[in-house]
Formats: sequence, C-alpha cells, structure tokens
Amino acid sequence: MESRIALLKEGSGRPPMFCMQTLGGNVDQFADLAHHLSSDNPVYAVLPKSEGAKVYDIAAVAADASRVITRVQEQGPYVVCGFSSGGALALEVARQLDDSDSLVVMFDSVNPAIEGNKGYVQRILDLLGRGWQSLKTKSLAELWDKSYAFVRRTWSYWGHEPKPSGLRLLLFQQQATLDAAEDPTFGWGRVVGSRLQVEIIEGTHGAMLAVPLVADTASRLDRRLADYCDAVSRCTD
Repeated sequence: MESRIALLKEGSGRPPMFCMQTLGGNVDQFADLAHHLSSDNPVYAVLPKSEGAKVYDIAAVAADASRVITRVQEQGPYVVCGFSSGGALALEVARQLDDSDSLVVMFDSVNPAIEGNKGYVQRILDLLGRGWQSLKTKSLAELWDKSYAFVRRTWSYWGHEPKPSGLRLLLFQQQATLDAAEDPTFGWGRVVGSRLQVEIIEGTHGAMLAVPLVADTASRLDRRLADYCDAVSRCTD
C-alpha cells in the first residue's frame, strides 16, 4: 500500500472514497464515519506530507494528493471527500483528477472565497476570534507555538478561488451553520450550479462526524453513494 494512504474501511466493487486533510493536516475525523458506512466503497485517508507547508497552496497540495490517489486508483470516476477547510481541497483534487463523473463529498465546508472577499480588517478579526476560541482547549504556550504557521496557512487558504466545475458535489451541512448563512449553498452553488446536492444535519461544526450523529451521516451517505452509482455506469466493476 502507498505509504501516504491509510485504509479506514475495506470494500470492493465500487470506487474508493479518498478523504482529504484539513488546514491543520488532520484526517482523524473520518475514522468514525468509515466505521459506520455499509457501502461497498473502500475508504482511505490521504495523509499529508510530513513536512507540513507553512503556506497552504491548495493547487499544489491537490496536485500532490492526486498523484497519491492515482497510485491506488489509476482511472476514474473518483470519490473525494473533505471536512471543513478540506472541502475546497477535495474539490480541487477531483478537478485535477479530471473525470467528469467524479463525486466530491463535503462535510460542513464553506467556499474559502467567501472569507477571501472580506476586507483585511474583518479577516484579521476572524483570525483573532478563532484564536480566542482555541484558548478554550489549548494553553497560551501551545497556541503561540502553532499560531504563526496556522495564520499563514489560513490566510493563503482564504486567497483560493475555486474554479467553476461540472463535477457532482454533495454537501453535508450543519443546521446551526445554515441558520446563520446568507447563502444556503455556502458559496458552492456558484461553482457547480445545479450539480450541488445538500444534506442538512443537526448539531454544531464537526458533530456530524462524531458519535452519536455520525451514524445518521453515514446512513445518508450510504444512500447518496448508492444513488450516485445508479446514475454513473462506470461506478461499479
């Protein structure tokens, strides 16, 4: 097995689902989801490079991830997923893999261009707010040690403008996030148009991939993956 790939769930007969990292390089959040899925799709986590980049160039990270994926699955269609900031990466990976039948699955992801379009002052205030929230779970020393690299990655991530695509996009979104949103498509409607499908899950950010809500998320994803394979003849061996 490719060293940059972690098998989360075995399966056969359907395309693997490849899970992308978040801004912080985390892929651990997909373990519970893979455990609860009953579809025949294998599930893999694409592990980030050990030398984490200080600047988060989505196109470059996606190019690297695409090379890793094609060593496991040479031909499409591909199923690529991402949580939060990993959603934009998943879309760019699928775009670079260049198969129009591919499916992108996002969990609580917002188009980074929405933040990027804000003024510098508002973006700085948003970063300070995130740092304040992080103090609830991290010491000041821990936050200081990692904050500079994280701020640089976040700032460059907000500069990414996803390109229009004909890919299928399935977005799992939290009801709490939807209630506060000005755009119910979270910026993805303008990228994929009518090929966007949305599933609304209760809870707060990340709860859909954690116990107990992850069981409902997995059940809904199972149904969506079945519908996808019914629509795409190349989905099955």
